[in-house]
Amino acid sequence: MRRHLSRTASALYVHVNTLHQRIDRITALLGPLWRHGDHALQVHLALTMRRAV
Repeated sequence: MRRHLSRTASALYVHVNTLHQRIDRITALLGPLWRHGDHALQVHLALTMRRAV
C-alpha cells in the first residue's frame, strides 16, 4: 500500500504526507466507506459527471 501511495504522490507532484492529509480530509467529509464497494462507485461516478460539466 505504501508503494502505491508513493507513486500516486509522485504522479500528483505532492509529498506523500500531503497525500495522506488529503485522503484523511476526504474521509472526514465523505465517511470511512468512500473507498469501498458501492460508495467508491458513487464517488467515481460523481467525479466523472463533475468533469463532464
